[in-house]
Amino acid sequence: DFVSVSYKWGVGDTLANSYDSATGAYQYLDSRDSLVKTNVKLRGNNIIFIHSKADELNLWQLPNVIANPNANLKSEQVLRYEFVFNYEKKVKKIIYLTDYDSDPTIATAANELQKVVKQTIDEAEERYSKP
Repeated sequence: DFVSVSYKWGVGDTLANSYDSATGAYQYLDSRDSLVKTNVKLRGNNIIFIHSKADELNLWQLPNVIANPNANLKSEQVLRYEFVFNYEKKVKKIIYLTDYDSDPTIATAANELQKVVKQTIDEAEERYSKP
């Protein structure tokens, strides 16, 4: 019953980098700080892969906010990821600040989740960019 995932990242209060698997809308700042907008659709097997990895990492057991106590969620100095996992009957939203160091198990799971989503999007984008 997994439907889609949306993924945003950056610093501060506006996350310029984002991806939505439902629409394929993908935008990110490149190495020259230029905003690149493209459309990258994930295949069914990509969606299943993300879902199975999220399940493996105990998605539903992860806190909704993974940040140190009293952390500024809109800090200009700390990289932040936001995930929204959409299922037919429920939604799981996670905010993850990369400087989180309170619980290594949670930090590792959040970091793995981020890597899986990013790698899957990158592989799909590479597939689209090749003629």
